[in-house]
Amino acid sequence: MSDLYDYLGWRGDISFSDLGVCEADYIVFCAISYLPFDGLVSEDLQTPVRLGDAIKRMRELVPQPSKQKKTKKAKDVAEKETPDREYMFKGDDRLTELITDSPRFADIEMSGFVNRIDTGSQKQFCAMTYRLPTGDIVVNFRGTDDTIVGWKEDFNMGFMSELPSQKDAVEYLSEAAGAFPRSKIYVCGHSKGGNLAMYSAFFCSAKVQRRIVSVRNLDGPGFIEEVLEKEGPKGILGRTKTYVPQSSVVGMLLSHEEPYHVVHSTNYALMQHKLNSWEIRRGEPVGDEGTTNSSQLIDRTLKQWVSEMSIEQRGKLIDGIYEVVSTADAKTLSELTKGKSTVAIIKAMSKLDDEKKVLFRTAYKIFKESLKQSLPTGKLFSSSARKTADT
Repeated sequence: MSDLYDYLGWRGDISFSDLGVCEADYIVFCAISYLPFDGLVSEDLQTPVRLGDAIKRMRELVPQPSKQKKTKKAKDVAEKETPDREYMFKGDDRLTELITDSPRFADIEMSGFVNRIDTGSQKQFCAMTYRLPTGDIVVNFRGTDDTIVGWKEDFNMGFMSELPSQKDAVEYLSEAAGAFPRSKIYVCGHSKGGNLAMYSAFFCSAKVQRRIVSVRNLDGPGFIEEVLEKEGPKGILGRTKTYVPQSSVVGMLLSHEEPYHVVHSTNYALMQHKLNSWEIRRGEPVGDEGTTNSSQLIDRTLKQWVSEMSIEQRGKLIDGIYEVVSTADAKTLSELTKGKSTVAIIKAMSKLDDEKKVLFRTAYKIFKESLKQSLPTGKLFSSSARKTADT
């Protein structure tokens, strides 16, 4: 099985001047977007840095994983130390090593790195621009990170027609287009970043939209119907494509008008969302026959669930969940799984006012009924499982 690491080894010595952007390049760009470039790449679009140089400096700052077996004392010390800079995913160390050895990517210029997290407006936004040797640019949006506010914003997609990060994405794409007025534009993103890529292309000016060669959404959610009914998406849908793994969950959320292609992942269930599990052969994602039965079931259930709830109910439910989670005093999902946070959440649930408790119970009943209707057999749970769920 070949993946993005094999692709970098196979095609890494061929410049974009000799071979233009192919589908596998979008996967690599999106994987790169999760690396910690803060302080290494300027927010100024006109102050570029060679990507290979930025990553080389990054590798000097990020603690490298030790291959030697750690003693208990060494592990205790490592747990107490909080590095100033660290990778988000397992495999990022290997990715950075391959990028620095790959002239295709190491020699491109990177600029305009923006990373904003605002709990007040519930926004997590990160974007960057790559300038290829051809003069073309790739505008890349990062997906959701480990922050709770980032995931809250994802859920807001279910009832808001425009999120703060979506508005930022349109502005960012417009600024990048203005900074490189003669460049053709490629736009891409993974997870929420894929949604931002599409939204920015949908609602940028017609002048900028005409310069866009393609938009790629890698397993990112769609939109509520209100967004797709607007005029903007119609001008760019023909150049837009979504890729989802066979057991996709995130990429099947909400509505999609653009064509989507199923790519084979070697992981299971939700882990298929990770880009380094996607199979690549000769510069193209390897297709699969279609999404799995479980992916289709989740898709049908969630769409049915959302359709049965009003916009107001969705908003109150999501705000209620966020209110409960916020009491845990955790900023990331990793922190949320710790013992003290779990206890705080349980206490907060018991203290919800009667209106929110009724809303939570109503949402659960609607979800259960949606799942029942989505199951081919019409059977939901065994009697014992049903009793457990109802309690």
